[in-house]
Amino acid sequence: IAHTIAARPPGRQPSARRRDLDPGDVHVCGIRGSGDGLICWGNRVALDGTSGFGIVELPAQGGEVFVDVVAGRATTCAATRAGKVVCIGANHAGQVGLPARDTPQPYVDPAPVVALPADVCAIPGLALAERHGCVLTLPRIGGNCPTSYDNVVERRLFCWGSNAHGQLGPGVESSAGGAVPKLVLDPVPPL
Repeated sequence: IAHTIAARPPGRQPSARRRDLDPGDVHVCGIRGSGDGLICWGNRVALDGTSGFGIVELPAQGGEVFVDVVAGRATTCAATRAGKVVCIGANHAGQVGLPARDTPQPYVDPAPVVALPADVCAIPGLALAERHGCVLTLPRIGGNCPTSYDNVVERRLFCWGSNAHGQLGPGVESSAGGAVPKLVLDPVPPL
């Protein structure tokens, strides 16, 4: 099966930190050329919760367009142009944005969305480790996501998942991890 992963479809904003393709520990995911889905391959438990190896296509839902993808150990998260973060795969510490459970979170319709505050939009700048994830955000303007990601002054960083080693930032109780994102940096210093 041949698939195309294009450089950047119209309407996708450039970013030094945006990824169209990312390798995880047991799988790889890429944004389809049009941005209307992901193509992932490798260990299927990280992709759709089933066993074995293979290729899985994960369509964007409701006209969404993916603008960033990150593959962790056995979890994948993707940011959409509408400012949402969708995650699938292993969820033993809440790293897909849902309450922790021992079985993988398959890709379902509608896909689970990380519960970011309503006044922010996820922007390219996702990070994902084995048990937690983080995302850069910008404030919504008139209820909409910004059309440019150049505003470095108002960027905020939210993280969710395990906090066993302080991954969710200073001042957060070690047991306070889980599916609800915590504000870690406001503002984010220039990176």
